[in-house]
Amino acid sequence: KIYHDGTRLWVLADDGIGYLTSKNKIVTVSSLRFNESMSDMIRDFEGNYWYTSYRKGLLLLEQSKFQDVTMKYGIDSAIVNCVTSYNGNLFIGTDEGLYVVDSKDKLVPAINNELVSILSGISIRDLYVDSEDNLWIATYKIYGVIRVERNWQYTCFNRSDASLISNSVNCIAEISPGCMAVGTENGLSIINVGNSVRSLSRNDGLDNPDIISLYVTEDGDLYAGSNGAGIYRIDSNYNVLNMALDDSQKMSVVSSMVKGSSGLWIGTDSGLYYQEGTIRQITTVDTTNGI
Repeated sequence: KIYHDGTRLWVLADDGIGYLTSKNKIVTVSSLRFNESMSDMIRDFEGNYWYTSYRKGLLLLEQSKFQDVTMKYGIDSAIVNCVTSYNGNLFIGTDEGLYVVDSKDKLVPAINNELVSILSGISIRDLYVDSEDNLWIATYKIYGVIRVERNWQYTCFNRSDASLISNSVNCIAEISPGCMAVGTENGLSIINVGNSVRSLSRNDGLDNPDIISLYVTEDGDLYAGSNGAGIYRIDSNYNVLNMALDDSQKMSVVSSMVKGSSGLWIGTDSGLYYQEGTIRQITTVDTTNGI
């Protein structure tokens, strides 16, 4: 069946529901409780949609404050690792590449953008806008980390061109203006003013060099969260220290660190921690699937 709700043309079929975009492209509505043998639909006065299936029954889709961005822009189904706003555009990093939604709320096609084109099929692990208004893109393999200027000019920092410790980049953080920390699967690289690179690896005290999260303190120290050995603290002289924990505390995989009102939130595979002087575990949070 074909149904027009006054704004959009819908198509109901034996194998699902879709609607026709302004470019005559069918977008399939996914993640429904059922999507087979769809027979009819109406839109009620509150803007909700009712669907019928002659095998499954009645389905209600209600209005929500949340929006499925991947469905709205027709982005291929993929793992989304990071999202940020930059220069009036929305940048979306996925395991299948970089997507950009422009200021007119349109998806930028790869054929019209060199950066989107070269990153097609490349896993984007992190996006970071620094204090000098540059966008940094962490890629996994080939390109390393990419610095993008507002005019879309970009520079790649990788093993061959900039002596980055690895092209498999997980995360980025700004230590100070012009100085960026880059966490990779083989260690940590610091890109300094003038684009010189200083790297730290297992030989410098990173017993587990797979760095997956970064945080810079107000004192300029760098916290590096590892994929199996907790948190390393690197001071301004590049000395590597382990973060001290109580005997009862266990941090292995540290996936995120975020500044709180008076301390630091730390997300790990064993639960949520908070550092305010000492470190304590937040035991009231369900940690079944890690943080």
